[in-house]
Amino acid sequence: MTRAKNKIIFGIALASLFFISNETLAADTSLYLDADTVAKGYTVNFADSQFSVGVVAGLYEGALTANLNELESFPALPKDTTAVSNVYQYSFSGVQTSDLQYPVNVAVNYESENLTPKHLYYYNEEKNSWQKIDSKSSDTKIKGQITAVSAKLIVLEKRAYRVRLDRATLEKGYTVANDEDSNFKVGVNSNTIDQPATIVFKIDSQENAQFPDGLEQASDIYSFELKTAKPIVFAKPVILNMRLTEPDDHKKEMYYYDGNKGAWIPLPSKTSPGGDEVRAFIHLKYAKVVVLRNSNYMETGYASWYQSSKYPNGAASNDYPYDTILRVTNLANGKWVDVTVVSTGPFVAGRIIDLTSKAFGTIASLYMDGVIRVRVEEL
Repeated sequence: MTRAKNKIIFGIALASLFFISNETLAADTSLYLDADTVAKGYTVNFADSQFSVGVVAGLYEGALTANLNELESFPALPKDTTAVSNVYQYSFSGVQTSDLQYPVNVAVNYESENLTPKHLYYYNEEKNSWQKIDSKSSDTKIKGQITAVSAKLIVLEKRAYRVRLDRATLEKGYTVANDEDSNFKVGVNSNTIDQPATIVFKIDSQENAQFPDGLEQASDIYSFELKTAKPIVFAKPVILNMRLTEPDDHKKEMYYYDGNKGAWIPLPSKTSPGGDEVRAFIHLKYAKVVVLRNSNYMETGYASWYQSSKYPNGAASNDYPYDTILRVTNLANGKWVDVTVVSTGPFVAGRIIDLTSKAFGTIASLYMDGVIRVRVEEL
C-alpha cells in the first residue's frame, strides 16, 4: 500500500514538473517570486529590459510566477495606427485579477524617428479590441499601469487624423490640429473652399523620394488631403505649419513632393519668430510635405552696422551673392528692412550679416544696440 502510495505521489510530482516545464518553455522569461519577494516588490525584465513588469510591494498576498514573452502573432491593430514596438505579453500563474491589491507597472521600449505622440495599448479580450492605457513616455520608453494578471501590450502611434468641416465652419475659417500632435497644422482661411470638406493628414515617409543635394530633413514628413464631393477651386492658399525636430539658425523652407517630376519643390515659407516652426502656403488638395534645412545659409544670427554713403540700404553677407535682396528683421522688436547685398562679410565670429548704418538705424539704434539678433529672408 505504501509502495503504491509512493508511486502515486511520484506520478503527481512528475506531472507537476511536466506542467511547470511546459509553462517555462511557453514563456521567454519565467520567474518564480516567493511571498517575501512579492511583499517587498520586484521588477521582472525581458530582453535587456525592452519589456518590464513591476510587481509592486504588496501586489498579492503570496508567491507567484511571472511569465513574460514576445508575440509573433497578435490581433489586428487599430485603424490609422502604426506599431513602434514589439507586442509583449505577461501573465501571473496561479493568481486571479480579483486577488491583486494594486495595479501592475509595465514599461515598453519603442523605436521611432518622429515626434508623433506614442501611447501604450493593451488588448481587451472581452471587447476584442486594443485599448489605450494612461501612460507617460520618454524618448525611448513608455510606462503605464494595468490591473490584470495577464495582458498583451504594444506601443502605437497615431498615423492619421481626420476632421469633417461643414460649410458654415469653412466660411469662418478653421485650423485643423491633432489634439495629441501639434507638430503639423492645416489652416483654411475664411471662404477658401466653397463646399464641405474632410481634412485628413498623417505622418508619412520619404520612401524613394530623395531630398535635393545639400538639404537635410528638419521636420517629420506629413501628407494631407482635402476630400470633397466636387473638384476644389481655391480662392486662397491653404496654410501649413510644421514644427521642427531640432530648431537651429540655418535656412529652412517647406517642400512638397511632386510625383510627376519626382522631385521636392520649395513652397513660399517663413520661420516663426521663436525659430521652432515653419509656415508655408499651398494651392493643392493633396501633398506630402517636409521642412528641409540648408546648412550653407544662416537664417538667424547677429548683425551689426558699418558706414557707407554709396549704398544706404546695403548689406555685407558671406551667404548670399551680390545683388541679392534680403529682408532683415530685428527679432527683438519685429521691425524689418529690405537690403541689397553689396559686399562680403562680416568677418566676425557669430555675426551672419552687417547692414549699412542707414539700414541698421531703420530697425534698431546704432549706438544703443550696436549688435542685434536678426532673421534673414531672401526675397
